[in-house]
Amino acid sequence: MRTHARYISCMLVIILLTSSPSYAWNTKGHMMVAAIAYDKLKPEVKAKVDELLRLNPDRRNWLALIPDGTKAENPIKE
Repeated sequence: MRTHARYISCMLVIILLTSSPSYAWNTKGHMMVAAIAYDKLKPEVKAKVDELLRLNPDRRNWLALIPDGTKAENPIKE
């Protein structure tokens, strides 16, 4: 039993020491996917999404993440 626990402990240590962090998406990746999804929404759903986005308490910082060249008619930039 003790050998089994030692084996598992050693394997966990090896896994933790040899693994590297995984960063699935960065901010730009999230914004790109969100823009594509937003463009595919029906107009009535876009209106509701825009309404919800305006409630974002961190809206000013979030708007700063929107890349230059984003469509001017996008209502969430108002």
